[in-house]
Amino acid sequence: MTWAAPRMPSITRTKPLDLREDSVRTNALHTALIASVHATGASTDPERASQLGHHALDIAGNLRSRRVGDRITDLARRLSSYRSSSPVAGFLARAHDYVSLSAHR
Repeated sequence: MTWAAPRMPSITRTKPLDLREDSVRTNALHTALIASVHATGASTDPERASQLGHHALDIAGNLRSRRVGDRITDLARRLSSYRSSSPVAGFLARAHDYVSLSAHR
């Protein structure tokens, strides 16, 4: 008799977690992380990644967090090769503004 490890279900997350509203930073971090998954990998979707990136920036609002800034910067780096796409270019410009403002506070 051969023993085999139980097969774990594959989990693919396409939407941010539904967290409490007062978890602004956590929501922004998680949304940017999901966007990064869409920016690279086997199922790359730069337009979806930029859409989620905009959503992460919307969530972050006036929040100035180094971790959120780092996550947005990482997403922008991952998407930079798709800058010819209008949705991606829009996100990259907005991400630059967010990170620049965060650095000056």
